Amino acid sequence: MFTRKGENHLCDKSLNELETILSPNFLRVHRSTIVNQNFILEARWFFKGRYLITLRDEEGTNIRSGATYYDSVKIALGLT
Repeated sequence: MFTRKGENHLCDKSLNELETILSPNFLRVHRSTIVNQNFILEARWFFKGRYLITLRDEEGTNIRSGATYYDSVKIALGLT
């Protein structure tokens, strides 16, 4: 897991487990990525059913969503 300052922390739980215990502010955007919606700066349509998500962190990290998460990302972020 990474913090907004880029600190790396180890976690022994799977992402499926984390999804069930994290607050609703967290959104699964890829099979290997969960993000805190409060730290999403913007999300733009990328291509082939994906979004390019820019985070509000020190590096302005960009994350590509997975195609299977297209609909859930679109709904959660109110994208049209």
